Amino acid sequence: MRIIGLTDLHNRIINFSKILKLKPDLILISGDIVKTNDYRILNILKELNKTVPIFTVCGNWDCQVSSDIMTSYGINIDGRLVNFKGVNIIGLGGSTYTPFNTPNEYSEEQIYSNFIDILQNNINNLNNPKFNNNNRLDSLKEELKDNFILLSHMPPKYTMADLTEIGYLGSSSIRKIIEEYNPLLCACGHIHQNKVIDKIGNTLIVNPSYNGFYIYDTFSKDLEVYDLE
Repeated sequence: MRIIGLTDLHNRIINFSKILKLKPDLILISGDIVKTNDYRILNILKELNKTVPIFTVCGNWDCQVSSDIMTSYGINIDGRLVNFKGVNIIGLGGSTYTPFNTPNEYSEEQIYSNFIDILQNNINNLNNPKFNNNNRLDSLKEELKDNFILLSHMPPKYTMADLTEIGYLGSSSIRKIIEEYNPLLCACGHIHQNKVIDKIGNTLIVNPSYNGFYIYDTFSKDLEVYDLE
């Protein structure tokens, strides 16, 4: 399956025709889609979703109104685990606290708790009947380990994906999740400095920044980042 990913659109109407020509099976967007009360980009995503399935999470700038609109359009997977064509995807939006008092910020503890809540809410959705009903959370953890994509807004801390001129601004909780659960891919955003690919253990980390996109092949595990324009 070919996945194309974007992040940090901030109301920009980008050239989606370029994306569609690459024939993605799925488009992932790592948040900060809307920055002000201008929701035109969401209407574009609604129409695009009729051609190619789209999954989004909320960034720190995405308010409750934009979250509700994306949910009504069927594209918001923030706080959810979904299975698309056999690939598990967990949506974990928002950011750690910023100096800008944006609408969707959390403590590190809350980010990790939000992830555990997603697991708790999905303990009845296991595919493997051999798992013991008495310990289904551990069973879900075992099923997901090494077998899911983490779609987050925040990058993990101490990687090229969160490095800025003033230091590393990523999330220690996102890094902890990656180290504990080993997702195949962490697709993130938030930091605009560079279009980067990095790794934590066997997990690929990609931040295409506001002016790039990535292509990820779920079969070959190939990952490349490109300029939007």
